[in-house]
Amino acid sequence: PKAVRQERSRILHKLAAEQKINILNAAVQKQTSPIPVLWERGEQLESGQIKHSGYTPNYLKVSTLSSNDISNQLLPTQLSKVEGDVLWGITEQASVSQ
Repeated sequence: PKAVRQERSRILHKLAAEQKINILNAAVQKQTSPIPVLWERGEQLESGQIKHSGYTPNYLKVSTLSSNDISNQLLPTQLSKVEGDVLWGITEQASVSQ
């Protein structure tokens, strides 16, 4: 029945979201040194900062705030925190305030 399929789908989506948060938190907790992140794009914010997104070697999506453009650069990045379902990192070239 359709109602059963919808309920199962809802349960699986909730489980996937929980697992994603657990994986991101584990990445922050296990990291002992900066890892390379390929910063792919930036979005100018009203504050003047640029919000960049990039990927770790394990394809975890990372965000950072920067005062300069770091697009298309592979930079050592310290994973710093998880907010919601967003993994944040800090690079030497990115600003620290997030």
